[in-house]
Amino acid sequence: MEPVRRPPLARACHRHQDGLRPELCLGFGFPIDGYSPAMDLLRVLVGNYPSSRLWRALRGDDPAAYMVDADLRVMSDVGRLSLYVGLADVVEPERAWRRLVDVVRGLCSRPPTDGELRWARRVARLEMTRR
Repeated sequence: MEPVRRPPLARACHRHQDGLRPELCLGFGFPIDGYSPAMDLLRVLVGNYPSSRLWRALRGDDPAAYMVDADLRVMSDVGRLSLYVGLADVVEPERAWRRLVDVVRGLCSRPPTDGELRWARRVARLEMTRR
């Protein structure tokens, strides 16, 4: 599955309204019968945790974002995993977009390590008990 780029509305808003930072969103839909606990693990692996791949890629040594987040929604007829990135003022949106796409492609070509999976299971379990 290839990420599809759509013109971000935030970029247009950013030109016309001071103080608004552009944001990127990359979403993946899946059929409701495709939901499993693995989707929760995927959300944690790419989510807003300092140990996640998305956080390390965009907020690590060369920060491109002030905020990263992964959101999982399961509705009555469809599911959606969305990745949100709030861009830092000093970064070109194009550069941040390329890094976001590289992280997603990297998940396909380089599966999570055993250590990453153990960590994601612990985080997901803590979140479920908290809810």
